[in-house]
Amino acid sequence: MIVVDLVSAYGLEFKREIPHLSEPLHRWMDFRLRYIDPIPRRIFASNKFPKNLPIAVETGLHHLENFIREGKDVNPYQSKGLVRFNDVSGKKRVKRTDLLWADWGIIHLHITDIPIENGEYFSDRACSNGESWLLFCMFVGNTVGFIDVRQHEDEYIFSDQDLIKIVKENWPDYMERFRLNGILPSREDITNAEISSLRASGICFPTCIDDGVYMGPGMGVTTASTSTQATVKADRVLDWVDSLADFVDDENGQLWIEVKRLGVEKPEFELRITPRGLAIFEPKANIAFTFSKNMDDENSAYFARMVDLICPEWALNVWMADSSSISNRKLKGATPPNF
Repeated sequence: MIVVDLVSAYGLEFKREIPHLSEPLHRWMDFRLRYIDPIPRRIFASNKFPKNLPIAVETGLHHLENFIREGKDVNPYQSKGLVRFNDVSGKKRVKRTDLLWADWGIIHLHITDIPIENGEYFSDRACSNGESWLLFCMFVGNTVGFIDVRQHEDEYIFSDQDLIKIVKENWPDYMERFRLNGILPSREDITNAEISSLRASGICFPTCIDDGVYMGPGMGVTTASTSTQATVKADRVLDWVDSLADFVDDENGQLWIEVKRLGVEKPEFELRITPRGLAIFEPKANIAFTFSKNMDDENSAYFARMVDLICPEWALNVWMADSSSISNRKLKGATPPNF
């Protein structure tokens, strides 16, 4: 129910048209990984900058730069496919995820100098001069690499190999992580149109740059044309839940000791979102045990990372604002134990 609540709170398109692709956790992971966490970041520009841009475009680009440096929400400048249109459970392969992000880990942001209207979440897709421009970038930790700014014209702009070549040219150490050692580059050139078609068909094709062969920094697509990275993360969540169940099942552990102290002999623990974050909840005692955020302890740090993967603070805030999600979830104030 946790990810079902989150999918609902964000109004994510989730048609469940393909049964074996209709697991809510996979839908949530695709959105959660594509969502840009609102934290301050350093910007590193490629050698394609500075660029001679129209004034309206320059203004919009500076606006995005300021938002990124200050840690403000830039997701409204992403494609609307972040919430609508893209759906891992949909019939159309090409619409199951952002294939550029899934393959090369590159995000595109719409550049505009037009303020977002009240009541709207997504920005205008064009500038005040009527032109549509995109910023291609990569978000890695607390940094972002500005790859290039392009007009939204070319049909295959999202499979343009020049984008990943710019990444290799400007940040070779980063790309070295994805080099496929021992593999010789192909002598046959592949077109941008072919890359687009392969992605949509669920075929992950390595990238040849100079004398090297690289897997896409986004980890590529599955045979179902969904994000491989989202699938891997979903599997990690399930593994963590299994290990958490073993921990909770220990009748000599601190959870059982606490609920028995409150008079509950046969507790029924469940993982639940609460106003204080993701927690282990026992309904009979009406008590929640939240997770430690101590990053100095290896075990606690692992738990903290998994909690952030499932329900980061920005998602918790939206969940709390959704009245259907917070009903019947009033919890007793209790000092939680450390995990």
